[in-house]
Amino acid sequence: MKPCGFKKMPDAYKKIYQLFLTLIAFSTLQTASCNTTSANKSTLSDLEISIFFSVLKDGLLSDRNKILLVDETSGNELIRKSNSVNADFFGELQIDEDLIADWQEKNLTTKKIPYNSELRKSFDVIDKQKLKQIFSRDKLEDTWKLFRRTFLNFDGFVTMSTPGVDESMTTGLVMVEFHCGPECGTGKVIKLTKHPDLDKWEVEKSITAWIAF
Repeated sequence: MKPCGFKKMPDAYKKIYQLFLTLIAFSTLQTASCNTTSANKSTLSDLEISIFFSVLKDGLLSDRNKILLVDETSGNELIRKSNSVNADFFGELQIDEDLIADWQEKNLTTKKIPYNSELRKSFDVIDKQKLKQIFSRDKLEDTWKLFRRTFLNFDGFVTMSTPGVDESMTTGLVMVEFHCGPECGTGKVIKLTKHPDLDKWEVEKSITAWIAF
C-alpha cells in the first residue's frame, strides 16, 4: 500500500517510507510468532494439577512461611545424576518401570500451569522468565539479595516436574525442589498413591535427591 502522492515524493522519503513498512511487517510477524509459541506450550492436565495440590498441601514444606511456585515445570532434573543413582532412588521408592518411563517421557519438555487453574488461586505463582532474569547475575549471593528485595516475606521458590502416572492410574511420581538461598534448598523425589475412596492423591513416600548446605 502506498500513500497518496507517493510518486511525487523525493527518493530519500520513498526509501524511508518503504523501510518503515518493512519494520512494521517484521514486527507483526515476530508478535505472531511469539503468540503462536505461547499458545502451543503444553499445560498441566487436571490429573497432574491434582497431584501438585497433594504434594504442596501434604506438609513437606510446612516449615516454610511463604513460598513461590514457578509457573512452569522443571523437567527431568535427575538427568544430571548417574543411571545407578537414579536406579537407587526408584528402587528405594519401589517404582515400577512403566511409571518411570511415563515420568521420563513427560519431562522431556516442560509444561505451564494453566491461567485458570486452582493452583494459581491457592498459591503465589512466579513467572519462570522473571525468575531467570533475577538469577542471571554472576554471583549467587547478589542474586538472592535481589530475590529477597523483590519478593519480601517469601522464603524461596518451588519447582516441580511434570508428574508421571502408572498404567493403572493409581501411582504417581513427581520431583519437587525448594530453593531458599545460596546454601539452602532441597530436592525430593516423591511417590504418591491415589486414595480409592476419596478420589485424591496421597504422598506415600519421598526420598531426598539433593540438599544444599
